[in-house]
Amino acid sequence: MAGTTSSPQPGMEELLRLVADLQNRVLLLEGRAGGAVSAAAEAAPVADSAAAGAFEGTAGLVPLLGKALLGLSAAYLLRALSEFGVLPLTAGMAVGMVYALWWLLLAARTALEERAHAAVYALTSVLILVPLLWETSVRFHAVPGWIAAGVLVLFAVFGLAISWRKDLAVIAWITTLAGLLAACGLLLATHDLAPFILALLAMAAAVEYSACLEHWLRERWVVAITADLAVLLLTYLFTRPGGLPEGYAAISTGGVIGIQIALLAIYLSSTIVRTLWRHFTFTAFEIAQCVAAFLISTSGALRAAEGDPAALAAVAVFCLVCGALCYLVSFAFLERKGRRDRNFYTYAAFGLLLVLTGSRLLLSGAGYLLLWALLGVLFLRMGRAAGRMMLKWHGAAYLALASLGSGLAGYAAARFLTGSGHGHADEMAAGAYLAMAAGVLGYVLVSRGGSGEDADWNLRLLRAVLA
Repeated sequence: MAGTTSSPQPGMEELLRLVADLQNRVLLLEGRAGGAVSAAAEAAPVADSAAAGAFEGTAGLVPLLGKALLGLSAAYLLRALSEFGVLPLTAGMAVGMVYALWWLLLAARTALEERAHAAVYALTSVLILVPLLWETSVRFHAVPGWIAAGVLVLFAVFGLAISWRKDLAVIAWITTLAGLLAACGLLLATHDLAPFILALLAMAAAVEYSACLEHWLRERWVVAITADLAVLLLTYLFTRPGGLPEGYAAISTGGVIGIQIALLAIYLSSTIVRTLWRHFTFTAFEIAQCVAAFLISTSGALRAAEGDPAALAAVAVFCLVCGALCYLVSFAFLERKGRRDRNFYTYAAFGLLLVLTGSRLLLSGAGYLLLWALLGVLFLRMGRAAGRMMLKWHGAAYLALASLGSGLAGYAAARFLTGSGHGHADEMAAGAYLAMAAGVLGYVLVSRGGSGEDADWNLRLLRAVLA
C-alpha cells in the first residue's frame, strides 16, 4: 500500500502539460481580444460625441420651445383678462406691446452662436404682437388704424435697431417681414388705406436708412416691392371710375399725391446718399427701383390730378430739374473726379430719360421737337469741344428722337421703300424740316475735327448713325 500511494498517478504529467498549454492559449486570446476591445473603447467616445453633436441642437430646442410656449400662454392669459373686462383693451394692448418688445430684447441679448434662440425669441415676439393688434383693430375696433400702424412701425424699427448690435440678420428679417405682412393684412381688413400704406413707406425708409449704413441689403427687394404694390393699389382704387369702393376710409387727392411723392423721395434720397455721399456703386436694385418709383409716382400723380394743367406742369418741371441735376452730377461731378464707372453712366442715362419725359409733358406741338433738336446740336457741340463721346451719343439720341417724333424718319423710310408713290416734300410738317436741318448740322459737327478720336470705332459708329 505504501508503495502504491507514493507512486505518481498515471498521466499526471500529461495533464499538467495540457493545462499549461490551455493557459497559454487563453492568455494569447485575451491579448488579442484586449486589443480589439481597447480599439472599440477608443472609437466609442468618438461615435458618442458625434451622435451627441447631432442631437445636441434638437435637444437644446426642447426647453427653448417650452419657454416660448410659456410666453405665448402668458400672452393668451393677458388676452383673456382684456376680453373679460379685467383689463381695459387699451391697457391690455399696451402691456402686450411691452411684453412683445421684451421678447425682442431677449432675442438681441442672445450670444452670437445661439442664433436659433434669437430666431425663436423673435418669432415669439411676433406671435404675441400681431394677433393682439389684429383682434384689437379688426375684431373689437378698439384701436384706430393710425395707432395700429404706428405700433407696427415701432416694432419693425425696434427690431432693425437691436439687430445692428450683434449683426443678427435673423431678427431684422423676422420683424421686417412681420411688419410688412401685418400692415398689408390690416390694410385689406380695415379698408383704411392711408395709415397702413404710410406704415409700409416708413418701414421702407428705415430699411433704406439701414442700407445707407450697409446693413440688411437683401431685405430691400421685399420691402420695395411691397411698398410699390401698396401705392399702386391706392392709385387704382382712388382713380377708378366709381372712386373708392364702399366701406373704404376717405382720403383726399392731396393725400394720395403726397403718398406717391413720399415713395419717390425715399428711394431717390437713399440712392443719392449711397452713390454720392457713401460712394457705393449703383446696384441693380437701385436702378430698377428708382425707375419703378418714378413711373409709379409721376403717372399716379397725373391720374390722381385728373389732367389738371398745374399738376402736369409741376410733374414736367420736376422731371426737367431732376434731369438737369443728373447731368450735372454725371459730367460736372463724377467725371471731374475721374469716376467713369457705372454711377457716371447711370446718372447720365437718368438725365436723358428725365429731360425727354419732362419736355414731352411740358411742351406740345413742335415745341418739344425744337427743344430736342437744339439739345442734340448742343450736346454734339459740347462733346466735340470736350472730347466726350458720352455727350456726343446723347446728342445723337436727341436728334434721332426728334426725327422720329416729327415724322421725318417714317416719311424717309416710306419714300425709300415705295419710291415716289408716298407723296411730295410739302407733305412733311415743319418739325420734320427742323429735325432734318438739326441732323445735317449734327453730322457736320461730328465729321469735322481732327482729334485723335477720329480713328476710334466709337466715333465712326456715331457718324454712321447720324448719316
